[in-house]
Amino acid sequence: MSSSAVEAINVTKSFQDVHAVKGISLTVGEGQFFSLLGPSGCGKTTLLRMIAGFETPSTGQVLIGGTETIGVPPHKRPVNMVFQSYALFPHLTIFENIAFGLKVGKKCEPSEIPERVKEALHLVQLPQVAQRYPRELSGGQQQRIAFARAIVNKPLVLLLDEPLSALDPKIRQEMQAELARFKQQLGITFIMVTHDQSEAFALSDQVAVFNGGLLEQVGSPEELYESPQSAFVADFIGHTNVLSGKVLTSNGSLLTVNVQDSFEVTANQSNEKGFSVGEECVVWIRTDDISVSRPDAQAVGEPVNTISGVVIHRSYQGYTSEYLIQAGALKLVALLENDVDGIWDAGDSVQLNIPIRLTNVLKKS
Repeated sequence: MSSSAVEAINVTKSFQDVHAVKGISLTVGEGQFFSLLGPSGCGKTTLLRMIAGFETPSTGQVLIGGTETIGVPPHKRPVNMVFQSYALFPHLTIFENIAFGLKVGKKCEPSEIPERVKEALHLVQLPQVAQRYPRELSGGQQQRIAFARAIVNKPLVLLLDEPLSALDPKIRQEMQAELARFKQQLGITFIMVTHDQSEAFALSDQVAVFNGGLLEQVGSPEELYESPQSAFVADFIGHTNVLSGKVLTSNGSLLTVNVQDSFEVTANQSNEKGFSVGEECVVWIRTDDISVSRPDAQAVGEPVNTISGVVIHRSYQGYTSEYLIQAGALKLVALLENDVDGIWDAGDSVQLNIPIRLTNVLKKS
């Protein structure tokens, strides 16, 4: 058997004049929890539907378990899908909902169905609801039943289309923990579409970031957060100040950059070399990598960039506060711990301190 559960090879998909997916290639390893992450309309759901068989690629190949799937209908693919809307049959009991795929697809002997349904209900910790109807269950319980129905026929790959977005925040967090448990107990491959980066990061071994039908970057949550390879990924992942600049000097791995005539910083090249003096670039700084002090305070410890600014607004968030700070013609966001960095009020003159090692630069797209 192939070591990859799913492989997309130069896949495109067009709907008349709309190019939803533009030459995407990626590999999902067996047993991985793999997320397709990006804003609405970026192509991630279209790719998921092509893996499921609900859409056919305009060009390219989709392999599942090493086997080409073009022309294979959805019900004959070794995958199952969990939808955002649950898609339970309202006129069937929970038992009948879960058993439906086993009966229609003839996935097992009829005598085996009750035990298979029982196993699925125990996995989602709802053995007591077999004879109820979907309308008698909460949203979180309905989502668990949707998972039970999807896994009862033991697919090679479980596809999840925004599976938690219809739930309230508390239930959503609980279901994230349940998803992690399902993955650990079942050992199958999960591919999830989401626009929520915290959800993707909490659950995934690998994350693919999509933008405008293109694949921007694939990596672990740590790789995407710490080493974004494009300005889009740097801006989309985490909370980041993404600023246009121009290279003034280049000295090995360090650059001096003029940031929109508002201030200068010394920055790292973020694994890229070859910036030329005068070249336009993108400086990215995480909001929680900034500290704030009184104007002209002496920095202690590692080398830092210091930027003068004025506090415009403070948003209290409990343990932290988010500050909007005017620095020249630009507005920067800093996320500060209240008990460490103090409290600053609108109108206060401050100094922003950013470690040089955390001031990064990328090529401009």
